[in-house]
Amino acid sequence: MNNVTKEELNQLNSLKTTISELENRIADNEIRRAVAVNSLIKAKNELEELSNTFREKYGEVSINLKTGEYFTDGN
Repeated sequence: MNNVTKEELNQLNSLKTTISELENRIADNEIRRAVAVNSLIKAKNELEELSNTFREKYGEVSINLKTGEYFTDGN
């Protein structure tokens, strides 16, 4: 039976391990990205719902995010 050298076998195993670890890190990053994208979509939907609530309550206004003061877009 023919064998590669011990050094070649170690190099091969090391590269296979590195590739596997990198693939796992990429998969983990993709999962975190998907969670972040879903959280962003949820936050944007909540903002839209809140904006609609404000629109129903106050009409078309702009709100100063520091003071809470609102004014009509025409003024």
